[in-house]
Amino acid sequence: MEIDHLIQNIVLGNQFKVPQEKKGGILLDIIKKQLESNQISPNISSMYKKFSVNIPKISRLSEVPFIPVNMFKKFDLLTCSNEDVIRILNSSSTTSGIPSKIYLDKITSIRQTQGLVNTLKDFIGKSRRPLLILDTEAVNRKSDVLSARGAAIRGISSFASSITYAMDRKGENLGINLSRLKKFENENRDKEVLVYGFTYIIWSKFVKELKKRNISLSLPKMKLLHSGGWKKLVSESVGKEEFNGRTAEVFGTEEKNILDFYGMVEQLGVVFVDCEYGYKHIPDFADG
Repeated sequence: MEIDHLIQNIVLGNQFKVPQEKKGGILLDIIKKQLESNQISPNISSMYKKFSVNIPKISRLSEVPFIPVNMFKKFDLLTCSNEDVIRILNSSSTTSGIPSKIYLDKITSIRQTQGLVNTLKDFIGKSRRPLLILDTEAVNRKSDVLSARGAAIRGISSFASSITYAMDRKGENLGINLSRLKKFENENRDKEVLVYGFTYIIWSKFVKELKKRNISLSLPKMKLLHSGGWKKLVSESVGKEEFNGRTAEVFGTEEKNILDFYGMVEQLGVVFVDCEYGYKHIPDFADG
């Protein structure tokens, strides 16, 4: 079977069905073919040579070489022609201050969206519903270069029937647009809605601010997805239990509706999502 068909079958199939003992063989067939084609990048090819990577002899996933994150920061790791690049993703660069740069061609961009949507639907359902973004619209502006926040918003927008941005930029800071937020609440109080935000922004610019102003919402049927920014929360000694509890309280919903997912800008199509019991789950086209 051609590699494109192998990828489509596992990405578009129902997730969380493949037993772990079978997953390795399926993924290894795909990954070994991609390791060969990735050598179009001189930097990746050089890395393989430096670490004496012998692709035909790789017999299990644990033997697949990792690409160091610093390589995404220092080099242009293209595995397609420059003409085929449709978008460049930049990481948030929280730790080093230097963003990773991820070059996407059309088919990779499509597959990433398919992977994200096919994973999330197991946790939030398939239906489109009003989406509240706890960020500013500017972060998702049309551009050939996109941040991790903007890329996540675009992916989750696949589940949206309408989109409302709850925040505006005020100088160097983000501030809540209370009238827009209250309008969303009033229109959707008894409806199933979806909310997304960057974890640290939700905590520092939204939850803490509404608490300070003694404002709470009533969106009991919401599902809130959040990602990124945990390093900053940990530095403030804020754990998942406190985050979930206070965020659920502000929105007037149950803690089980606050869903954290882990992903990396280096591969936006692969996300590990919390179930209602707080455990992260790995889709069939990925391994942890």
